Amino acid sequence: MASQGEPRVGIKTKFLIISDTHGLEFPPYIKLPSENTIDIAIHCGDLTQHSKLEEFRATIKLLEKINASIKLVIAGNHDFSLDPEILQQKLAEAKAISSDGIDATLIMKEYGEDGAALRLLQDARDNNILFLGEGTHNIALPNGGTVKVYASPYTPNSGGDWGFQYHEKHLFAIEDDTDVVITHGPPHGIMDMTRDKKRIGCSDLFAAVAKAQPKIHCFGHVHSGWGAKLVTWRENISETPSHFTDIDNGRSRVISTLLKKKAEDLENKEILRSSYETSQCSGDNVLSRGQTLFVNAANKGDEEALTQLPWIVDVELDGSGIASDRSCKSSQVLADRVGNLKRIRDEKPDCVEHQGTNLDALAGRRILRRRMVNERCVRYSASSTIRLAIEAFDEKDLLWREAGSVVPSVVHVVLDAKCLAVAGRVDEAARNEIRFGH
Repeated sequence: MASQGEPRVGIKTKFLIISDTHGLEFPPYIKLPSENTIDIAIHCGDLTQHSKLEEFRATIKLLEKINASIKLVIAGNHDFSLDPEILQQKLAEAKAISSDGIDATLIMKEYGEDGAALRLLQDARDNNILFLGEGTHNIALPNGGTVKVYASPYTPNSGGDWGFQYHEKHLFAIEDDTDVVITHGPPHGIMDMTRDKKRIGCSDLFAAVAKAQPKIHCFGHVHSGWGAKLVTWRENISETPSHFTDIDNGRSRVISTLLKKKAEDLENKEILRSSYETSQCSGDNVLSRGQTLFVNAANKGDEEALTQLPWIVDVELDGSGIASDRSCKSSQVLADRVGNLKRIRDEKPDCVEHQGTNLDALAGRRILRRRMVNERCVRYSASSTIRLAIEAFDEKDLLWREAGSVVPSVVHVVLDAKCLAVAGRVDEAARNEIRFGH
């Protein structure tokens, strides 16, 4: 871990963070960004209220309206049809208590067959919507930044058969160099207080975040906890971290809470905001190492409507535009890769289809980006790329470097310093870092 107080200087990246939309639409006065200003949109779970297919479709429609390069989505406890064990348990219980039996046709209409909700989310990947399971995901961005994300839908059991809940303990395996943590529930002691003044955040999650100290930890679940807090960690973290012992409160600050926002709104009655914004970049309030920005982005309020504002957050992510000796070192190298792509297109016209992009002009266009995913790999975001329809390739040829979540049927172009991965030209040294697509 770098020394505390050292600025995290990199590529300015704009996040839109929402949560707990429960299949609802935002009111007209809350307008999600439609211009191409958002690098990463995040939904922290509770996509639905009753986990019905129509609610999933409504949330996907909401996400499709957001103009963002990447849209990252996780499940919440209300999204139990994404948790197969809980879905089957609920259906079995319903059958047991129903004297007349359950109309199978109605069940299929509301919930679909097993895995139907997951397939809806997977099918949305063509619209830059990436549904993340629990674990670490490395994602490259069109702005040249890279983001390492840890995601988890799990929350402590609070009674009832909800999805993705656990009893007593849960392992949140957050790696030290993680940039963003996305969970459905809050850590214990951070914007986790219910309206009846009970803290329901997870102590295990707090401990994992305190040790990893990501730039951002965003979540929802506790609607009344909406807000943001910039936490400065103590230099030495306890063996069992706690919000009482491991936060330097004198150097931390609350950015907003529901109560603080209400006071601000009373002072500025003429201003009707569509989002709440905070910047932690150079020239603003620089986010330093040893600090984490916590955001509770729960949008659903007391009125059973999405009355709580989305968050727009600017932070600086590590750049990937400086190539190492093992990476492509110039736009000429990238242009050569494009030439290879053209050759493959000409040799295998039935297998490779370029969609809406003049390959001859690629090398000189902005979408080339000249950025590296890590030391040896370039990946283009779906919002600004050529895409290859490679379904006709044999499975052995469906090789690409894993750079975060990947669309299996329509693969984003991946150019490797040692090989053109789509063509399957992978030497043994690179083969260990490349996986089959299906």
